[in-house]
Order: sequence, then C-alpha cells, then structure tokens
Amino acid sequence: MNKSPSLAPAEIMDFCARQECGAEIVDGQIAVRHGKDLYCSMSCMAKSIGAATITAGEEVFK
Repeated sequence: MNKSPSLAPAEIMDFCARQECGAEIVDGQIAVRHGKDLYCSMSCMAKSIGAATITAGEEVFK
C-alpha cells in the first residue's frame, strides 16, 4: 500500500466566517465552530466575537 501524500489539492469544505478573513477551510483542516459559523482558527473566532487578550488587573472597561 502506498502511503505517500496525495499531490491533489485538498477539497475546499467552507470559508472562514470572519468577513475580514474569508480563508478557505479544506478537508482535514482543524477548524473552530461557534454556533453555526465555522472559522479557520481560534484567533479568527475570537476576533469575530470581540474577544481580546488582556493583562488581568490592567484592563480599563468602557
């Protein structure tokens, strides 16, 4: 049995739900689902919902 990787392009399954990104999500890729939306990465999902990285105790809330 031949175990060499296929040279055929991966099948596009969907596109990142974050409009500013829109990256292809291909068959076998690790992706993030939030509700009905699919994101290419945790970073895109976080940006999409308005999450931010802060240092605890230093954040000024508006």
